[in-house]
Amino acid sequence: MSESAAPQEVRRKIAILFGHHAVKENPHSRVDYTVPEVVALANVTAAELVKDWNEGDGSLAALLFEIGDEEGWS
Repeated sequence: MSESAAPQEVRRKIAILFGHHAVKENPHSRVDYTVPEVVALANVTAAELVKDWNEGDGSLAALLFEIGDEEGWS
């Protein structure tokens, strides 16, 4: 996904990664779906998340959970 991807598409892909397929807009969310790190998260696979958690620094999972909390998905 390029950095010019629509924020709604980035949000949709991250929601699916988090385990939600149909999520309503959260008007109180402060997540910026145009930030490069957030856009990059939309292309992460579950296997990459597990590898980051087990062998990396856990930053991908931490970002995912931070977004999930802000969106009210958790």
